[in-house]
Amino acid sequence: MSKLNTTSQWVNHILNEIPNEELLNKSKIIASISFQEKMEGEGFDGGDLLSMYRAVALRFKREGFRIPSVMNGTSVNYLEISQHDVPLD
Repeated sequence: MSKLNTTSQWVNHILNEIPNEELLNKSKIIASISFQEKMEGEGFDGGDLLSMYRAVALRFKREGFRIPSVMNGTSVNYLEISQHDVPLD
């Protein structure tokens, strides 16, 4: 995941390139505080991160997977995001 340089590249990667069997694990990484700090260090801001979180929530919806809420070691509630900030398709 380290070769992605823009928010749109990250969103595309999340929506189209992460294999279904890796989605839960990758979603935990993306929701981690260390990921947030790394991305902020690379110049991404809160809006960029929210776009990535929305993409993860949309991907869970699109694939028909249960959307996780609180996961150990993370700071993002994908279920809450999906209820407020993610289109149905």
